[in-house]
Amino acid sequence: MKIFKPLIELIVLIGKEILEPDIEYKIFEVEKLKCYSYNTLFDRLEEKCKKCGAPKPRCTVCQLDLSILGKEDVLQLPCCGVYAHWDHIVKWLKQNPIYPNCMENLENWLDLISVY
Repeated sequence: MKIFKPLIELIVLIGKEILEPDIEYKIFEVEKLKCYSYNTLFDRLEEKCKKCGAPKPRCTVCQLDLSILGKEDVLQLPCCGVYAHWDHIVKWLKQNPIYPNCMENLENWLDLISVY
């Protein structure tokens, strides 16, 4: 009988983590793109990283180039740090809030970015 109380407390604790995760997602608006490998900033006209030669990141949804010139909104996902066009990731996550790159549930973050 003594084992049931700690077991129930553990189940309650796990349930709270699942229902109310202790993660504060922020909106990761992007001013400059960074290399995934070296975290170096890309200049506006650069197509490859100066350190490793990796190509400039593309939208993780449409795979097209990202422009940070104010013509389109670009953001960085809080889970795995990939970049996407704002409207593309919103549409994607509305269909399925589990992001396939890292399997993170971004439903709470989607609610936050959909307001803007």
